[in-house]
Amino acid sequence: MWKVLIYEVLLVTVTVIGQNYVSDECLKCICQASTKCNLSQGCNTNCGPYLISFAYWKDAGLPGKTKNYVDYNDFVACVTNVQCAKQTIRGYMKNWARNCVKNREINCNDVARIHKTGRVGCHGTWYKGTDYWKLFKQCYPY
Repeated sequence: MWKVLIYEVLLVTVTVIGQNYVSDECLKCICQASTKCNLSQGCNTNCGPYLISFAYWKDAGLPGKTKNYVDYNDFVACVTNVQCAKQTIRGYMKNWARNCVKNREINCNDVARIHKTGRVGCHGTWYKGTDYWKLFKQCYPY
């Protein structure tokens, strides 16, 4: 009985935490750090105000996809639209979020690191010297 109860408590805790670590406040700061939330940011390698790559969008589950095949135009339309871009980040983090600093909690700092470094790079330190990280920490100092 105790094992079942502990499992249920852990499941509820993970669910609650999982729903909150990509908050609107977190996304606002990632946007600020990425492009100063430039809503007219076009595409180079990365697109839109969050500077999302095509591979990131695919890993997020192709939000905003309108055709029965993967289309670059759907990608651009999504990641240059703030709401779809937020959905992309949330989808990506649903698949790839992890605790980067081993403090037992996935939080916005982890999300921001993963957004910048990709799904396997958040344990590195190179991003700490970037303008992205400086702007993110000014916006989200927690």
